Amino acid sequence: MSYCVNCGVKLAESEKSCPLCHCPVVNPMDSECSPEKLEHPYPKRRDTIKNIIDRKFIISVMSIIYLLPIVICIAVDTLLRGRMTWSVISTVSVVLCWVIVFLPYLLDKELAMFYTSIDLIVLVGLFFSIAWYVGNYRWVWGIAIPTAILAYVIINVTVYGVSRGFLHNLYTGAFVLGATGIFCVILEVLIWNYIRRFLDPARNFEYWSAYVFISCIIIAGLLCYIERKKTLKRGLEKRFHI
Repeated sequence: MSYCVNCGVKLAESEKSCPLCHCPVVNPMDSECSPEKLEHPYPKRRDTIKNIIDRKFIISVMSIIYLLPIVICIAVDTLLRGRMTWSVISTVSVVLCWVIVFLPYLLDKELAMFYTSIDLIVLVGLFFSIAWYVGNYRWVWGIAIPTAILAYVIINVTVYGVSRGFLHNLYTGAFVLGATGIFCVILEVLIWNYIRRFLDPARNFEYWSAYVFISCIIIAGLLCYIERKKTLKRGLEKRFHI
């Protein structure tokens, strides 16, 4: 038994080169045993193992698991109240979770806008199921649907910008922060308008979203500045081991 002069790995007598670093094996003291005459300890043919995952089977099993709470909620609700009431909300909620988690794996395609569109449709269905249960649809049209559409637009614009190369590195974070600030401002306007119209006409605008917006814009500007200054960025990467 000898050792590789380069990396120190133990070598079999039949090895012509190190199996780890491929350094040639030279043993001047052993002239009688040539590597050609000895049996090689490793097979020359290497079998490749394909990593095959049956996604449809996994999704089928998980779908059955997701179906169980739906059946249980509908059965309990029907037995207690004689018809479906709160179980509608739980059913749509489980369907929404299934669509978000498993639909991309089922189709196996990069269709972000399609997936988010399906998510938006099911989410709006959840809003209407809650509104049907509580008997109030005004908050759906005044707050829920506009907020969901705004989030849908922000997500798709971000994904499109990243996929097209318009947004990269710290610019992506800066854009998300800026969009978050705008989202909070619009959300407060929607909530304030709903409260003024249906709950408290004398309610004043509180401007809480302004603090979020200003903070997001400052941090976004700082990220853009760091991205433009390559030397500063490399220094921060070294300091924080990024």
